[in-house]
This record gives sequence, C-alpha cells and structure tokens, in this order.
Amino acid sequence: MEKTINYKWKNTVPYLILAAVGICLLYRARFGFIWSDESYYFEEAYRFLQGDAPVVDDWYTSQLYSVLLIPYMYLWKCIAGIGFSYLFLFSRYLYVIIQFIAAVICYRILRKRSCKAALIAAVLFMLFCRGNIATLSYYSICTVCLFIALLILFRVNESEKGTIPVMIFSGALSGIAIICNP
Repeated sequence: MEKTINYKWKNTVPYLILAAVGICLLYRARFGFIWSDESYYFEEAYRFLQGDAPVVDDWYTSQLYSVLLIPYMYLWKCIAGIGFSYLFLFSRYLYVIIQFIAAVICYRILRKRSCKAALIAAVLFMLFCRGNIATLSYYSICTVCLFIALLILFRVNESEKGTIPVMIFSGALSGIAIICNP
C-alpha cells in the first residue's frame, strides 16, 4: 500500500511543479514582457489579412513567420470583432500554455531515462524565453516547434518504432521552425 502511495506521489509531484511554474508565468504575463516589438508581430499578419500580399508588398524576412499567424488573427477578428483589445494579453497567455504543453511532452518523453533530469529539462524549457519575448513571436514559435520535433526524434530513436506519420509531423514542425527563423 505504501509503495502505491509513493508511486502515485512520485508521478504526481513533477506535474505539480510544472503547473506551479506555469501559474507563475501566467501571473507574470499580465505585466508584459517586451517594450516595442509585440505589436509588430501581429501587425504584419493583420496587414496580410487585410489584403497585402506576402513577398510582393513586403520584403522583410519576418513576413514568412507572419503568414503563419494569419489564421490566428482571423480567428481573433471573428471572435473579438473589429477590436484588438486584449490580443497581446491573450497571446501571452497562449504562449505560456504552449510552453507548458511542450514541457509536459518533454517530461513524459525524457522521464524514462531520469525523472529528475527530465523535470529539470522541462522546467528550464518553460523558463527559457529568448529576448524575453514571451508572446507568439518568430523566436518562440521556432523554439517550441524545433524542441518538440527533436523530442519526437529522440523518442523514435529510443523506441525504434518510428512511424511515417510521426516522422512527417516532426518534419513539419522542423519546417515551421525554419520558416520562423530562415
């Protein structure tokens, strides 16, 4: 009976730690992260949503990433109407949720090797934020996609049960990472 309770706690505590880190990051998201670029990430996608053509009307490399945000901006416009109030705050919250999901995936894949090392890797990934830009930027999307793609490849290598759809998904995530940071 005691082994069962210890086993349950051993499996539950890492998720509680990840949830605590996620709650702290959600709290921090309310106070902002970046000073100048946050509006640019969404402005570019909104321009394309209004009819500007990628590569024709814009020559910056960040436009490649902005094309990925067009569906997100379209959904936001449909849900929120014309206004973009709370777009930045919602995007920060969404960023933290995506980081949390990626950290859980990291822990679940790496825990077979070492639970402690897997938990440390997952927490460090949640806390890492390149340039302190914790929103849907080309840096954050690139990092998450590449990280999950590498975790998938690690798992396929460990289990030697690599299926074609899993490998295609990993390749698609790698492609998105390349589009975000060419």
